[in-house]
Amino acid sequence: AGLKFTFLASSKHYLTAQLTSYFPSGSALHGLGTNHYSIEPALLYYQRFGQKFELEGELGGWLPIGGSAGVSTTLGVPSPQGFAGNIFFYGIGPSYRLIDRDQFKLAPVIELVGWNVTGGQETGAPLNASGTNIVNLKLGARMAFHARNSVYVGYGFPLTSADWYNNILRVEYRYSF
Repeated sequence: AGLKFTFLASSKHYLTAQLTSYFPSGSALHGLGTNHYSIEPALLYYQRFGQKFELEGELGGWLPIGGSAGVSTTLGVPSPQGFAGNIFFYGIGPSYRLIDRDQFKLAPVIELVGWNVTGGQETGAPLNASGTNIVNLKLGARMAFHARNSVYVGYGFPLTSADWYNNILRVEYRYSF
């Protein structure tokens, strides 16, 4: 569940505050859930430079509320330190509209996304995750059609030795109100 509030809005830029909340949904004992609530406050920014070049950015945090120590998969017993930890995240993504027609638009996008883990424990190992930095690069394109619809297709990979995935293919559909 979430909320968005726009602080600044014009035809060329937006500054938005977003608050997203997450709820426990699966069994943490079986590795299917987190066993805690979380909130994710963030600032989102959009800026248009001229008719074709745009820049989007985000800055925020993922903050678990409570949580349990879970069960260490290496030892089979509860860990004294909780797995849940705060995460600071940031991202920036410029795009350039190559095709700009009334019914179809195409813009390549480059995204740089990073996370800094400030607490918690790594799953499957009795290691403190605090201080872990992860940075990924994502390359893709957004295709917009019929005024309110767009599809993004992109590929992402880590730039740091710490990662949450090695390669990702993301397909996203967006309907604008």
